[in-house]
Amino acid sequence: MSPFQTQSLQPPLSVATTETHDFRQCAPPEPLVRPMSLANALSPEACLIVLTPCWPEPLFASLRQAGFVWTAHSETDGAARMVIWRKTD
Repeated sequence: MSPFQTQSLQPPLSVATTETHDFRQCAPPEPLVRPMSLANALSPEACLIVLTPCWPEPLFASLRQAGFVWTAHSETDGAARMVIWRKTD
């Protein structure tokens, strides 16, 4: 697996709503702090699409500890696109 791509997961089919937030123009640490705040507010039937200016490696551990799952892909300009949702058992 490339260091620029996380495991390929898909949100559950029950995800009914999606929010998209672009943090590519935000100054640090906002591209790492704000997605976590938004994820914490997600309902179980929602997912969050986040665009960050670089690969958000520090965000992954925080998401995992809080019980979220995600996909992340590196864009050609160095930015990253993530889809975040709540882990369901």
